[in-house]
Amino acid sequence: MENTQRLLPVKDAAKYLGVSKSYLDNARCQGDLPGRTPQPPFLRLGKAIRYDLHDLDSWIETNKV
Repeated sequence: MENTQRLLPVKDAAKYLGVSKSYLDNARCQGDLPGRTPQPPFLRLGKAIRYDLHDLDSWIETNKV
């Protein structure tokens, strides 16, 4: 088992991706908009939002330019 936490809260996911927390909050609220980078996948656990570390890695690979 990994020592790294797999499900990250928004603040940690933003730090991992190198983006602001508000970027992730806005992307989640606005959804995928034409002409913009799609939002990373997230989980809603009750009121908590979590990002799967494996999904974030996939999102990074998919959106490389």
